[in-house]
Amino acid sequence: MAATSATALAAGSGVTAMAQAKSFAAPLALLDARLAKSSPDGGILLGDLVRQWQNGLRESVAVSGAVALVRWDMALMLRQLGREAQLSIKVTPRGGDMFGVNLSARSTPQLSTSKPKDASCNEK
Repeated sequence: MAATSATALAAGSGVTAMAQAKSFAAPLALLDARLAKSSPDGGILLGDLVRQWQNGLRESVAVSGAVALVRWDMALMLRQLGREAQLSIKVTPRGGDMFGVNLSARSTPQLSTSKPKDASCNEK
């Protein structure tokens, strides 16, 4: 089933069913389709990244995160798409023109309703 899902995603179909089947604890494995013709571990092959992102990959990544092994040009695209979706992004070189891209949801900062200790300058 994983190989069928990866093949369907490479063709540009939605990823909603795959996102529901995946465990929320494990991030998605994304691979550049130009680097591997098949994904033995059930990872998603990225062909037309922008179309896949619009067809549901964005929501799947926002829910469970993703780890991608891609070429430099796709790393730039993933970084920008992740930034637009307000995800936390970490890009690391892996040798040659290969890059690892980690995408995850940003943790929401806790808002404080109390005054800062040095707020005396605001009061007169």
